[in-house]
Amino acid sequence: MISSFFRAACAVLCVLCIPHVSFSVAQAAQTDVVINEIMYKPADDADSKDWVELFNRGNDAVDLSGWRLRDDDDSRAYEFPDGTELGAGAYLLVAQDVEAFAIVYPGVSPVIGGYEFGFGSNADAVRIFDRDDRIIDMVAYSSESPWPAEANSGGLSLALVDPALDNALASNWLVTAEEGGSPGAANEVEIVLSSIVINEIMYRADPDPLCHTEDWVELYNKGSEALDLSGWQFMDDNDQNVFVIPDGTIMAPDSYLIIAEDPELFGLVHPQVPRVLGPLDFGLGSNGDAVRILDDESKLQDRVYYDVAAPWPAGANGEGASIELSDPSLDNALASSWRASGSKGGTPGASNRLAASLADGGVPGLDLHNFPNPARQFTTLGFNLRLAASVRPTLIGVNGQLIRSLPERMLDAGQHSISIDLIDLPTGTYVCALAIRQNGSWRMAGSKLITVVR
Repeated sequence: MISSFFRAACAVLCVLCIPHVSFSVAQAAQTDVVINEIMYKPADDADSKDWVELFNRGNDAVDLSGWRLRDDDDSRAYEFPDGTELGAGAYLLVAQDVEAFAIVYPGVSPVIGGYEFGFGSNADAVRIFDRDDRIIDMVAYSSESPWPAEANSGGLSLALVDPALDNALASNWLVTAEEGGSPGAANEVEIVLSSIVINEIMYRADPDPLCHTEDWVELYNKGSEALDLSGWQFMDDNDQNVFVIPDGTIMAPDSYLIIAEDPELFGLVHPQVPRVLGPLDFGLGSNGDAVRILDDESKLQDRVYYDVAAPWPAGANGEGASIELSDPSLDNALASSWRASGSKGGTPGASNRLAASLADGGVPGLDLHNFPNPARQFTTLGFNLRLAASVRPTLIGVNGQLIRSLPERMLDAGQHSISIDLIDLPTGTYVCALAIRQNGSWRMAGSKLITVVR
């Protein structure tokens, strides 16, 4: 990160035109110690003086003896005491006034410090050097956009959204959710989210050439008003990987938008999806990654840090399924809010809830399955009945519209299979459902997604 960090830091300084930032940059040293939180304007009624929080994101303790903290002036420095060590996954507070800090944060430790200089409330730099005066980390911040201006209101700290992100970029910083910040603990940031949510992620598409789409992400507008996404940014966990949403991109309420690595390839598999943006010059990781959406002012609007191991759904890693949000109202930062899609290809441009809601009334022992899948001419719906019953297979679009209903038939207990004709259907994803008549009324017994390819 350090090599890209210097380029990004220099770019930030140029863009922001911070006139008084003038300092030398020594050779970078590779460590996992990062600047994680900055309080440059404490509240008047809880004046802790300025402070900086360091975090060790590595797996080993780091000896900080003789390290130095500087602002944007090389002549001002605070040297860390001998014996200062930062354990793996641990925090260290470097306070301008240790006593004032302890009064406001009596339970927070370890704390070192006692330096005469503070950090500017309009723009400044926080720099960390090792004992050989090699720069370890640097954040050149501002109180103006794209940096969070609320940190200059008094009492809110600048907080890195995730210690793994490049802290040279303003887009990776927010203000803390509570006044006073979160020194000595994981940052609690308040993300002011719009109604746009990351709703479905395909990070490892089906390798079958008939169904392969490359990676894609589905956005959904769960709000009641249209939103202009012109200039918004789509990113993975690498700040250098950015796709800018084109001007004139409007998302109506209850609408979907696909951002695809290869829109042409995506369109061959899902021609029914009308709104597809791209291409991307990067893909999503199959071992875990991030999906982030920032607005045209580089403010974070939504983010999902997914993984392939439990508690995240494992069925999407290599099986051709996507991971989809069970309901757009759920917190998509939580693994429990996601599931693997019911079939290969996912449900791009359509509700994720239909197949799940149809399956809610599943009959024990039904063992519903369909083959082949993907299919061209037909698919066979196989199932097991414990008791004799009247059944009716149906084919439903992923938006809920009835496409085809086969005649009702009375079947004995045992294994059965019914062929469903697909020959006149365009490429896309559909729901094969089986209804059973019980006590004079129909009950949805189960469903399976089917991908039709041409």
